[in-house]
Amino acid sequence: MTNQFRTDRDFLHYGLCLAARHEGRTCPNPSVGCVIVNDGQVLATAVTAQGGRPHAETEALASIGELARAATVYRDSREAKDFESFVENEAL
Repeated sequence: MTNQFRTDRDFLHYGLCLAARHEGRTCPNPSVGCVIVNDGQVLATAVTAQGGRPHAETEALASIGELARAATVYRDSREAKDFESFVENEAL
């Protein structure tokens, strides 16, 4: 995968673009895009599945297993009330 992203803002925007794919199809949950990165390289991406389950974070983390331990999770949602996009970089 070619890495065209360089900043937190880029990775969050990528998550927002992923979330747009399932907008309006994940009720009762918001459509969330998740991007997991380590040393500037995207390790995994996921979006909330149609119907609201499974969650994007769960799918992305499961797809890379132990590689997630040193990674940063970028999560974003297109829900109007959910402007609290976040970056998480704790040991998972």
